[in-house]
Amino acid sequence: MRRCARRRCARCNDWLGRAPVRFLMGKRVVEILCTCGAVSFEPWPRAAMRLGESTDPYFGLPLWLRTDVRGETLWAYNREHLSFLDAYVRAALRQRAPNWNASLTSRLPRWMKTASRRQDVLKAIARIAARKG
Repeated sequence: MRRCARRRCARCNDWLGRAPVRFLMGKRVVEILCTCGAVSFEPWPRAAMRLGESTDPYFGLPLWLRTDVRGETLWAYNREHLSFLDAYVRAALRQRAPNWNASLTSRLPRWMKTASRRQDVLKAIARIAARKG
């Protein structure tokens, strides 16, 4: 496994950009091997992105376009995403694409797709769309 390290070797001062690494599970560290034979250790990498949450996946900040719907959180990344959700929830006939598990609609939560919550979800989308900013 290879990892891109943005630092230099302590012994030869060469970049460790393509150095082979080994993840040491028990110690929660990463062992980086330089071409000169030096071994350095880094702390275990943290997950850089959190997908599927109501936070920005890169910065981890809460999204502006979000609201609660019966104990669940409805969120959108931008206005286009919000209009897509609105069109999907309003649709009388929802057809599946041939590769059904790779589509965005197949990944939507079940509570958003149910007919019993349709009006609540549409009201929440309208509340979010009315926000300025």
